[in-house]
Amino acid sequence: MGQTAYIRGRYQENVAASRTVGRALVYGSIIAMVGAGVGAALGGENPGIGAVLGGGGILIMAASVVALADWRRGFLLLALIVLAEDSVRKALPGAPGWVNLGKDFVVASCYLGYFFSPRKFEPRERLPAKVRGLMLLPIFLWYGFVVIQAFNPGVSHFLLGISGIRTWVLYMPVLWIAASYLRDSETAQKSLNWVCALALPFLGLCLLQNNFSEVLPAAFKEGVFKRERSLEGGGWIGYNESFFASPTLYALICLFQFCLVVGLLKTQQTTRWTVILWASGYAAVAGAYLSGVRTALSLMAIAVATLTPLMLMRSYVEPDGQVTRRRGLFLGGLVGLLLGALLVASMGELRQRAFWTAFNSDYVDDRVTASVRVIDDFHGGLLGNGTGTAGASGRVMSLVGLPNPSVEKAEWGTTVISYCFGTVGLWLGFILVSWFLLGTLRLATEYRNGRFAPLRYSLWVFMGAQLSWYLFKAFPVLENGTMCLVFWVSAGLILGLHRLDQRDFMQAGLRG
Repeated sequence: MGQTAYIRGRYQENVAASRTVGRALVYGSIIAMVGAGVGAALGGENPGIGAVLGGGGILIMAASVVALADWRRGFLLLALIVLAEDSVRKALPGAPGWVNLGKDFVVASCYLGYFFSPRKFEPRERLPAKVRGLMLLPIFLWYGFVVIQAFNPGVSHFLLGISGIRTWVLYMPVLWIAASYLRDSETAQKSLNWVCALALPFLGLCLLQNNFSEVLPAAFKEGVFKRERSLEGGGWIGYNESFFASPTLYALICLFQFCLVVGLLKTQQTTRWTVILWASGYAAVAGAYLSGVRTALSLMAIAVATLTPLMLMRSYVEPDGQVTRRRGLFLGGLVGLLLGALLVASMGELRQRAFWTAFNSDYVDDRVTASVRVIDDFHGGLLGNGTGTAGASGRVMSLVGLPNPSVEKAEWGTTVISYCFGTVGLWLGFILVSWFLLGTLRLATEYRNGRFAPLRYSLWVFMGAQLSWYLFKAFPVLENGTMCLVFWVSAGLILGLHRLDQRDFMQAGLRG
């Protein structure tokens, strides 16, 4: 009887979670359409911009109110807003730049709804001392340094310092939101399966952009091939960005989905979801290539090498002592390799050269060397010029009609930190990031027989890859709101999945 009641309760929770997702999407779409109609009617000579501002504004206000009452539904609406905002900006180039700040209100409402919700409605687990020491302490030390640097005399305007703090600090508490969102193992697995499946429509739009961009609506073609890069041997190649604001964003999302797929395939999946996940993994790799960002392919190859020990894991011991075999990935990986070889063989000459330069050790070595050498060109001295003085933070000054004082030419992550925080910031950042990554790795590798152990490790690999990418490209890798959210969601998922595995082992011990 007790086991039957437990299964029935879990089933009801899963049904309720599915209904929550559906309702959030339906209500969000209805609210956005109503707001768009009102905005278009009041837009005057620019009904398109009026529709965007009206629909987006009302959706953001509604999502903020919903998040205050129920942060889980607010978090789902936040995901919808983040996914849609880039396409909206591309569809209406005349829309004001502060449109991208809308999601910040929803984020803040999610925080308020989460941290101040009555405990009887939202029971919370206290973070153990190990987590506070391994993950939170290095984060808070770095962010304390960032806030202090906002008062550096080199910061020319208080808005610049506030914008810099926003860039570094605002999205970090998403770690708690993502960790607490995972209430049970079944819901967690299904939710992450759907995140991976999004790689298929992302690739579908990317293929249309690559081959039929002239027939696409402006929301999906604006910016496509507007930016090109030159190849070392001559010639130019265009970028694809799918639903996102830039090719680098799309490439990062592909890397995130690829790591998710590998981890999820090593858990117990139905046949239907196994097929979907394999297709999603192939789509993520293809999308990373078609984005035109060769760093994506380099890091994808490094991720594959790093995940190889995980791929070779064939069994684990469940909390009740039963030995369960994990799915092998060798055959599917071989099929993917053959499909990739056929794709490369069928490419045009420019695309082939673009592909092979991603793995040319000389080019990679040149970029790594340049990232170190260029620090001297943007050196900020001992303590730097202050938070927000380099990178994209200065764009906020357009809100008050002032020029951008930030040094945006410092596009490498090392140069941004050097210029803003100086030699002290560089060394402090290196120490604290290493501390944070090693601490997160410990959580990712504990309970190695746990259901989500492979997924925790694959998410850690993605976080390491994203931080490595930051050395080559500060914006948008970690200076963009979307990618900051993805980074902290990944950290939160590691913590949340660790809790679920720990709970399974504790329950098994109690039953024993």
